[in-house]
Amino acid sequence: MITSSFFRISSFSLVCVLLLSACAGSGSGEVDSDPDTWRTFYDHDNRLEGYEDKDGNIMIPSQFTLADNFENGLARVSYDGILGEKFFINSKGEKVSEGFQSVDRYYEDIPMVAETSKREYFLMDSTGKTISEYYSDIQYIEERNIFLASPICESCEFGEGTYGIMNLEGGITSDWFEYFDPMNRKHFLIARKGEFPDRLHAAINNEGEVISNWYSHIMNMNSFPYGYKVRVENDAPFNCNGVIDTLGNEVIEPRYAEFAYVSGQKVMVAIEFINQSAGNRKYTLFSENYANLGKSDFEFYCPEKSDLIGYASSKSTYAYYKVNGDELEKVTDNYQMSSKKSGGTRKKFFIFKERSYAYMTYWIPEFQEGLAPVKKNGKIGFIDLDGNLVIEHSYSKVAEFKDGICEVEKSGMSMTIDKEGNEVE
Repeated sequence: MITSSFFRISSFSLVCVLLLSACAGSGSGEVDSDPDTWRTFYDHDNRLEGYEDKDGNIMIPSQFTLADNFENGLARVSYDGILGEKFFINSKGEKVSEGFQSVDRYYEDIPMVAETSKREYFLMDSTGKTISEYYSDIQYIEERNIFLASPICESCEFGEGTYGIMNLEGGITSDWFEYFDPMNRKHFLIARKGEFPDRLHAAINNEGEVISNWYSHIMNMNSFPYGYKVRVENDAPFNCNGVIDTLGNEVIEPRYAEFAYVSGQKVMVAIEFINQSAGNRKYTLFSENYANLGKSDFEFYCPEKSDLIGYASSKSTYAYYKVNGDELEKVTDNYQMSSKKSGGTRKKFFIFKERSYAYMTYWIPEFQEGLAPVKKNGKIGFIDLDGNLVIEHSYSKVAEFKDGICEVEKSGMSMTIDKEGNEVE
């Protein structure tokens, strides 16, 4: 009887197990083992969430107050509601991470930044493993593919503290600095140390090494893609700016007041004040490789849509040059400048007197419709944007080209010419 009863009970239990297994989901297909394809379901009886596959097979029973979809084999869940502590779980429903309040994911091969309820931060790898210590702040710098981390400081106010460079393995590779410039990060990081007015800045590479001198300022020059303007504090309040290249090397000594990059000619014009007069200046021309191409008391004229550079070598003459490697190559004859703005649009040059605030103004003709008038031996002709003389020096007066024609005067006679110098009606 005992054996018979046991058999009946065992048979009944087996039937129940089979029925429960059949009822666990729709059972319409094979179980999907890829958790990234699973979806969450809500159990209205216990008001908790769990996971099921696309066929309705329950993969992880309902037990979570918050459940996100799986991504790369991990899912974020909480047992304490939306505001409670979160964890990452694997496909078995096991916790694989320490608790956190929120997490920032970036790219598949970049560690995640997790924040705790105490507003402390740490790095987690793609498996949920903690790979760094806890910090008061961690920021991912996408341009450099590194992190900035600030150590926990109980006595620091908001915004205080120091930062160091953290690699993708969670290790600190640099000294601690007071600040990193959030704007200029294309070629290196800019670190700050010291208090105002003795505050200094330097370029820092991804490995945390200081790769430049320390300067009072390092500034991005938006129009100049090959370097950064730097400033030092010296006895010359105006002439204190130089340039470092994208590797942090000082390529132009900090002795200039300002820089202007001319993209068409690919040159840098450095301006140096001789004294406090705004008009009393000297100009130095640098190539893209920072070679010193020449120094002048006069402004350089760089026509648009051309690689010519107008260079006045005296108070009465100028010529056009082109950059050839790290040298200026003269491509035109010397032409006369005028002390009056007459006969077409003119570009102003300043002619300075030594050790004096006074200066004289001379004029050089600008290009109009691709041609510019040039004066030699008292006669005027025209050159093109390559510096070629296309209309001979034959005229005593000229206007500017407009709609392909120009009014000129020759031997006391007024006439109209085209761009080939032919007389037209």
